[in-house]
Amino acid sequence: MLLASPGAHRLILAMGSPVLEAMMYGPLATHGDLALNADPFEVFIFLLNYLYLDEINLPDLDMAMRVYHLAHKYQVDTLSEACSKYLVDEVQPETVPRIFDTAMLLEDNFVLQRCIELLVVSPERVLQSRDVSHLGRSSLWHILTHPRLCVSSETIIFNAVINWGTENMDTESNASPVSQDVEEEHGNYLELANPGQDREQLGSGVASGAEGFVLKLFNRRLRQTVEEFLPLVRFLNMTLHEMVTCVFPSGILTGDESVALVLNLKGKHSALPYFVSQTTVGKRESSMKTTVLSSLNSAYGSSTQFTFHNQVTVNLLRNFMTTRTVSLVKISAICTVSLQEGVVNIWNSANEIVGRGTWQGTSCSFRRPVRLLPTKAYTISLTLRDAMSSTGANNVVSVTHQGTGFSGQTLCNGKIVIDYYLTDDDTRRSM
Repeated sequence: MLLASPGAHRLILAMGSPVLEAMMYGPLATHGDLALNADPFEVFIFLLNYLYLDEINLPDLDMAMRVYHLAHKYQVDTLSEACSKYLVDEVQPETVPRIFDTAMLLEDNFVLQRCIELLVVSPERVLQSRDVSHLGRSSLWHILTHPRLCVSSETIIFNAVINWGTENMDTESNASPVSQDVEEEHGNYLELANPGQDREQLGSGVASGAEGFVLKLFNRRLRQTVEEFLPLVRFLNMTLHEMVTCVFPSGILTGDESVALVLNLKGKHSALPYFVSQTTVGKRESSMKTTVLSSLNSAYGSSTQFTFHNQVTVNLLRNFMTTRTVSLVKISAICTVSLQEGVVNIWNSANEIVGRGTWQGTSCSFRRPVRLLPTKAYTISLTLRDAMSSTGANNVVSVTHQGTGFSGQTLCNGKIVIDYYLTDDDTRRSM
């Protein structure tokens, strides 16, 4: 990329970027064309369009991340902020790895927090995403060591490590690529075993041996690539079946290591491999919690009457308060049934919407967990079509669940169930 020398163009660029200003007007500025060969052409054109026309039309996630990197490099803050907001809206469990890596590199805590929210809520979908291979080594370490990471089986973490290592084996290793090692080492083997004979004739005769050699070389390289992550896998939490069907076929463990793990899983003491620690035994503790908000005055039962509405707005909860900071993930209420998708809004006391979701049937799973602050009053309202509801008097709801209090009022008869996790400062982790 060459930036030509007309003064008007240079002035516009300098006004939009302090970095470009320094490059064109600073002590080390050049008087001819400015070469920016390291910047992708199509991404820099997007940056130029923004500087000239003030236009931000990000076409997709990939371009948004590339533009974000360039905007950060040239300190175009308004464009960086726009890219950051775009990434937040695009964060889904399957895209967390790619976006997390970009946010780590650019130190975007706003985007990181969004990624961590989904890591807590949907850890298995994050780790099973094909995008895991896009993570840098440091980013993968941060995810695997996050204290809120909880999965149903340690094989999910092990497979994520293996999948990452398989895709990053050559780029992460200082050694030559596998194919080059195969050619050199296998060629040397043939020469030593049969000096002076034709290689093609020899090669056809030892095909099976070559395949075994390639596999061993591949497993050795894979082990080197993922070595530092093995202590993060809780092997002793696996079942023998999981060990035999998932871990051993990967080929990264030695025979002695495999035998030692089997013996310990069967309760027979044996020296553990260096990467297995007795201190990491025990299931990971889930951060997700579920509680029922009891309607103290509710008369919900077999005689409850439902009313059908073509369209209705229901205040599911009013003056809803918590005693600790929580992130609301899901809310369910059997007293309100919608045949079509409805809208859920969470309002604060200043009449501002702090969360929005979609009501389906009898519940709403929020696309993004809604953070509720302690002692603040919130209203959770539903706008539904083709819905049935059972309402009555102003029922009081109050419950204390594992040290966290919830209170409020509802017109709905019956119980309301919420899924949440704590986000108090003492339980959050700074990335």
